[in-house]
Amino acid sequence: MTDSTPSSDTPLGDSPRMTGPAGGQFEVSVGVHYALAVLAETEAFGLPGAVVTKIAFQRFDQGYPLDDIILTATKPDGVSHTLEIQAKRSLSFTKSNTVFGDIVADMVAAQDQDTTRHFAVAIERTSGTIENGVHEALELATHVSDEDSFRTLLAKPGRSNQAMRDFVAAFEHHLRNAGADPANFAFDFLRRFNVLYFDYARPGSIAERADRWRAAALTKDRTDPYGELISLLMRTDAIGGDLDRARLVDLLEERNVVIGPAPRLAGARAKVAELSGFALNDIDTTIAGVNILRSAKRQALNQSLEAAQTGSGVLEITGAGGSGKSAFLKIAASMQSKQAPTLVLAPDRVPGGGWSALQHRLGLDIGADRFLTDFASDGGAVIYIDGLDRFRSEAERKTISDLILTAANISGLTLVFTARQGWQEAHPFSDDVMTALEARETLTIDGLDDDDATALAAAVPALAAILASDHPAKALARNPFILKRFVAAKSDPGALVSEASFAIGWWQSGAHAATKDKGEARARRRILLAVIEGQLEGASAVDLKPEAADATAVSSLIEDGILIELATERVKFKHDLFSDWAIAAYLSEDPERLSPLIEAG
Repeated sequence: MTDSTPSSDTPLGDSPRMTGPAGGQFEVSVGVHYALAVLAETEAFGLPGAVVTKIAFQRFDQGYPLDDIILTATKPDGVSHTLEIQAKRSLSFTKSNTVFGDIVADMVAAQDQDTTRHFAVAIERTSGTIENGVHEALELATHVSDEDSFRTLLAKPGRSNQAMRDFVAAFEHHLRNAGADPANFAFDFLRRFNVLYFDYARPGSIAERADRWRAAALTKDRTDPYGELISLLMRTDAIGGDLDRARLVDLLEERNVVIGPAPRLAGARAKVAELSGFALNDIDTTIAGVNILRSAKRQALNQSLEAAQTGSGVLEITGAGGSGKSAFLKIAASMQSKQAPTLVLAPDRVPGGGWSALQHRLGLDIGADRFLTDFASDGGAVIYIDGLDRFRSEAERKTISDLILTAANISGLTLVFTARQGWQEAHPFSDDVMTALEARETLTIDGLDDDDATALAAAVPALAAILASDHPAKALARNPFILKRFVAAKSDPGALVSEASFAIGWWQSGAHAATKDKGEARARRRILLAVIEGQLEGASAVDLKPEAADATAVSSLIEDGILIELATERVKFKHDLFSDWAIAAYLSEDPERLSPLIEAG
């Protein structure tokens, strides 16, 4: 996608001095944020992966209808992208809101100039439920392959909610009023539209603190040039000017502000995105191939995340094994990634050895505090750690510890982690790390609620009986992980009595082997035994010996989602419940195996 020059027949408008800035101080504050990104030669908030090269203001008469702030950015492939931003202190995304209607009409007008532009509304205050639906709808549009999938999932109870449908209906309503057919434009526009939140009005604003830090870090003498930037951008905004890095540096130097070299951390951020993507790909959010929205818990997740971002800075997602903790972490990370930088880590998905190991992996020559503070400067970054209680490697725990202790001292950086209930009793980290995690928000994930169960039963009729409200093992039957295994095992609904009995059946069948062949089940159990023995010796992942491992059995366990292959012949259990079940079966088969473990402490 490339940026195109507006056509010569674009209608001329009034002088920017006469028409703007409409957003006043808020618009200028947002402008300063992006001007700092230009100086830092880093990503644009709302346009991940693209380095901002120029910022412009009030360009309606030059073919930019959303003209408060216009950004030009370049992705690693050299393709230029344009992001038009309208700054509003607050906005309701409804059919009746004429301002929202005007914004959609402006997007349609911009489409006539360039069909590849991205659009955003920057807002200072949120309205809760409405905006949750907005973000969820935009997330859905981003993460589906085509419009048919989007329409199908949007209409499906359990996968989408009414707030999402109301937003899309309002968007289409305004498209029609602007003379655009929603059937031709709605989906494409939703994929190129974003809502960006800045908290400049809040006392102790996180966004302003991050901007001030970045501004000071960019100067040679580490002074605070924030006031000079505000003054400069107010002038540029008022006259409808544009600035690239060289011009910004020159104008600031005239104000006795000397800017140093740009840190150029875009490459490291790209590696962060890659590492995070690998970790998120390990997490399956479906049940029998179906995505269930879990609306009530999603709303609680949004509220808990916001409370952590404005309060303690830490959110724990906890619950019983298989309840969906990792799935909710993935939901939060996927939604946040379009808004701000995210770093996602998990056991065997993080280099071991402390910050220096991660620093080397990212190709950095700066310290953790400087990198993470810059990371937090784009809308408030989040570090996600999936399975804080499952890091078996001491080397990996060192890296996680360094990140937690550094993050604890950085404003605007939030830590979200998953762990089982009672994890802290094992005291898996140092006293300093445990203390840093003491003050935290907590979100407990339970099994599916009645609405979720009804939606899943409608989508997968084979699960209707087990999801019935009067099922004798209702709590177990509503556990998402158990439901996945139930489908894989093709079990009788009445056979689900307890987790112990279900686990025994899983073990005896070779982890629910596809056939009834006893030889296949035995071969698969041998592989599971090898993994268990390695884990009991303290290994996080196990290197299977090719000469001793049945290649067919290993492949089938990976294909069935029991094991995950991290490298050739290096595997681990894909879910912690598999590990629990296998270890329990291993010990119950021969109680004498317990003695060495007790002696080892």
